[in-house]
Amino acid sequence: MRIRFKLSALLAAMAALLLAFASPAMAKGGTGGGGGGGGGGGGGGTTVPVASCAQIVSAVVNPNPAPINLNPVYPEPIFYPVGAPPADGPAVAFDVTVNNQCVDEVAAGPKGSVSVAFTTVDTATGARLFTGVYMQPAFAIMTYRFWGSVPAADATAPAHTEIISVTKANGQVQDTLTYTDAAKLQATLTAVATGLPQSLR
Repeated sequence: MRIRFKLSALLAAMAALLLAFASPAMAKGGTGGGGGGGGGGGGGGTTVPVASCAQIVSAVVNPNPAPINLNPVYPEPIFYPVGAPPADGPAVAFDVTVNNQCVDEVAAGPKGSVSVAFTTVDTATGARLFTGVYMQPAFAIMTYRFWGSVPAADATAPAHTEIISVTKANGQVQDTLTYTDAAKLQATLTAVATGLPQSLR
């Protein structure tokens, strides 16, 4: 009986130690995130997810966008209007749709959300000129609608690069889309000329 009791006590102590030192990330099969990643030996982890759970579904220049549905039913996207159409002439819409299915952080509340960042940089120097960030909750498909005037046929675009990035609360980048203002201008001119949406992704 004493031997059995001591063996049971030893097993219980070992289990307690394992639970005490196991991190939540290990429990989820993750890498622990957090500071001090920096590679390291012994098969150290990485902050890049094996498979992203949030994606930029589309980025479309549309000369004839449908009206916003104020009561969408999943999987219809929730529209988030960024600004309003210009009042001084015809306009084109630029719709960016993001699907956030990051569920592994939902139990922790707001950590299930992702940030959707729109950044403009100077193509020649790489200097950041502007960044706008929007938070998107878990399980949501959202379309961010931007408006712009119809450009002249001989218009020229500034030498800017646009970067759209989707990032989880733990810092893992899930998806990015990069394009130049020149590419968007060409897509806009084609959309206006043909009356058809033009995709940048």
